[in-house]
Parts: sequence; C-alpha cells; structure tokens
Amino acid sequence: MWESTRAKARRASFAIALRSAICDRCQGRQLLRPAAGAGEAAIAISREHHDEDPVVELFGDVRDKIFNVREVDRLTSADIVLDLHGLEDAMWSEWRGTRGDQQAHKLSQGELSKLLRPFRITPKSIWPLGRRPGAKSSKGYHRQQFAAAWHSYLDGEDGTSAQPNNIKKLRSM
Repeated sequence: MWESTRAKARRASFAIALRSAICDRCQGRQLLRPAAGAGEAAIAISREHHDEDPVVELFGDVRDKIFNVREVDRLTSADIVLDLHGLEDAMWSEWRGTRGDQQAHKLSQGELSKLLRPFRITPKSIWPLGRRPGAKSSKGYHRQQFAAAWHSYLDGEDGTSAQPNNIKKLRSM
C-alpha cells in the first residue's frame, strides 16, 4: 500500500516519542513487570498523538470548533472555510492536499466539498435565518448533514445536545 512521506514521518515520530516515553516512565525504577511500564507509557503517548485522517480532523474541527461554538444549525461554505483558516495549529490554512503533495495553500470551498463528497455530504442552498425580501441564498451545509459522519468517526457523538426535558423524565422514572 502506498504511504505518503508525511504519513511515514508521522509514524516515525510517533515511534520515537513512544520509545522516549517508555524510557522516561522506566528511568530510575526497577520494574517487577517492565511490560506494565511500557504499557502505561504507550497509553499516555497515544493520548497525545494525533495521526488521524485529514477528513476525520475536518469532522472534529467542523463540529467542535465551528458548529458548537457558533451554536447554529447551518453555515455557508464560505463561513466554514473562513473559520477553518482561523484555527490555531490546524492544517487548513496551509493545506497540502490529502496526500500532502501539493504546494501549501488555504483550503478552498471546492476542496472542502471534495473532501466531504465521499460521505454524501454535499453543499445545499442555505437561506439566511429571518429571511427578508432581497436576501440571497448561498451554498453551505446544515448541521444534520454531518450527524452520521460525526457519530461514526468522532467517539460516537453526533454533536447534538441532549434534550433536558427528556433527561428529567428519565430521572423521575
């Protein structure tokens, strides 16, 4: 299977970090069970390591840092891309494509659409809330379009908030 240079570099840096963490955990102690120290180190370093597919990172950023922060049910493609570019330590303002083989550039609306298309998430006509005469639609996404992907790829959460009324009814039973 073909693996990009960036993915190989990430894997190599993960291996080095894992070895370093194991040494740090085991240093200065005599372990009765060395494998236990190695296991603890592996778990600790894996929590810090992010070697996710770019689309999975995109799903997380769109849910956690855009839809949840703005608390809206729809956003235009332009707004999503603009917000992605503004994220600290994210790859979207220096996007190099899914294989990492392109010149660094900001993620475009077309590239966003292309990343989401395999998940059957396609831009729709989005009308502004409180529509007025003369208002124009824009291409964008409804929050519900992402729900299945968020549920499948992001810790089983769909990003929708629980209904407090339902919770009260369940507690009273």
